[in-house]
Amino acid sequence: MKVAKPVGITPLELERVSSQFEQIRLRSEKFKGISGTAPTIGLINLINLKSYKPRADFVQSLAAAGGIETIGSKGCQTVEEAIDYVAATKLPIYCLCGSDGDYSELAPVIIKEIKKQFPEITIYSAGKQQEELEITLREAGVKDFIHVKMNAISILLELLQKLG
Repeated sequence: MKVAKPVGITPLELERVSSQFEQIRLRSEKFKGISGTAPTIGLINLINLKSYKPRADFVQSLAAAGGIETIGSKGCQTVEEAIDYVAATKLPIYCLCGSDGDYSELAPVIIKEIKKQFPEITIYSAGKQQEELEITLREAGVKDFIHVKMNAISILLELLQKLG
């Protein structure tokens, strides 16, 4: 009878599911300790509460999980209102929040004008879009899309890196 050679087994390293989020929150707290303010992104809310609230709530909750605060605009009805909000808040990152219909009608114009006047800022869009609209928004200046199917850890780390 042959005896098989022993096989080395690498032990599993246990890690709590929340540990990555905890590390991100610690990084946010360190940011606040150094800068005096919490890392913050702006939400450019489009049209009315009914239109933007679902996506704004999602982005706000995701950001909070990483210790990032949000400042939301009133429902921007025009390009000028969105520009005024960005000019008043002076943040490095914004996320557009609205319905698919709002994105089709208003978002490309708003994004182009914001990028024209404030080329240094980064703009995200809340929600997964149809391919054609996604291409249009990217061409207008959207960096990426924040939605339920994306990697939450990756986007939070990306936001913190851009915030400093």
